Amino acid sequence: MSLEGVALASTILQGRQQISIAAVKQTAKAQQAIVNMIAQTAGTQAPNASGRGSTVNVLA
Repeated sequence: MSLEGVALASTILQGRQQISIAAVKQTAKAQQAIVNMIAQTAGTQAPNASGRGSTVNVLA
């Protein structure tokens, strides 16, 4: 494989890695949203992504 081919393959792999990292972050956001919705329904406290509890108000 030529040097250009190696550089291209490396660039493609880096792009795929960034896409997978973005997908993991998006999944975590979606999971946090679900936790928040459940907590809102139950009117309890749910830990946020940082591990600290966040008060959730029950909708009247």
